[in-house]
Amino acid sequence: MKLDQWQAPLFALFVVICGAAFFHWPIEHSSDVAAWVQAVGSVGAIIIAVWVFHRQYLDAERRSQDEVHAFVQAIREEVSAVWEGYSTGARNRLLAVQENQFFNALFPVTTEAFTVYNRTSSQVGKVDDEELRRLIIVTYAKAKGLIYSFQLNNHLVTDLINFEASYHGQDREIRFQHKVNELVRYAGELKNRDTLVHESLNALLHRADEWLRANRTHR
Repeated sequence: MKLDQWQAPLFALFVVICGAAFFHWPIEHSSDVAAWVQAVGSVGAIIIAVWVFHRQYLDAERRSQDEVHAFVQAIREEVSAVWEGYSTGARNRLLAVQENQFFNALFPVTTEAFTVYNRTSSQVGKVDDEELRRLIIVTYAKAKGLIYSFQLNNHLVTDLINFEASYHGQDREIRFQHKVNELVRYAGELKNRDTLVHESLNALLHRADEWLRANRTHR
């Protein structure tokens, strides 16, 4: 039987006490008997206490590992679901925008879509894979950056619509074209951010799948 680090010294102490009792046998006085019984009982109590603590520690470690495993699984599912919804809607329209056009749509998007990450991001530090931790943080940071960019584009499109409907000054055409040019330029920014998120997302999914398979094997 292999002894753990905490068991070896206690076992050695128990052997020493039993050995001392053996070499001092027979014991003539009842007080000596009581002392030896008390000593052996104390060591037994210590061993039991340490064993209970060790079991509690192992149980806590197992629960923590289960929580981290569930967190990584949930993160993987969340980014996959959000990206799938984005890809079948706004992303198709964004990638279809030509060079001199702009993303002429109001895309209702918010960082509240990242429910798992927003509520459990403290679990990232418990993931025992440095690259996976980095990819989780970087991917969500880039995704939020893309969301903020879409929100700004919404503002620019709304401003253009309001301007076209309500402004009738002599410089209307010049100012209108300036706003259009700004939106055209920003469409390129949206595409660049989309590419960065896509690259990080693929890397995150690949690393998460590897980590989940490895940890499923060791569980």
